Amino acid sequence: MQTDDLVLQKFLETLRKPAIRMLKKAIDEASQSEERVYVKKATACRILDCDNKTFNEHFAGQIDVYYLGDSKMKRYLRSDVERLANKVKA
Repeated sequence: MQTDDLVLQKFLETLRKPAIRMLKKAIDEASQSEERVYVKKATACRILDCDNKTFNEHFAGQIDVYYLGDSKMKRYLRSDVERLANKVKA
């Protein structure tokens, strides 16, 4: 558990402050949803300070990402989003 927290902390340090606020807001909203969460890849990239990294590289080990048929969409399980949201809030 403590190792996961350190990984998350290092990840958050790679983000700019406005991006952290946007990410927290998006995760909070997503964790309230009753449905599975759908996030456009382009939107995800805009909220991150990508430094030429992909969204997957930023979130490696944080949440499980499932591709839909449309390669421009990624699907996140609600439980994964809630798990990350709880870590961000803590």
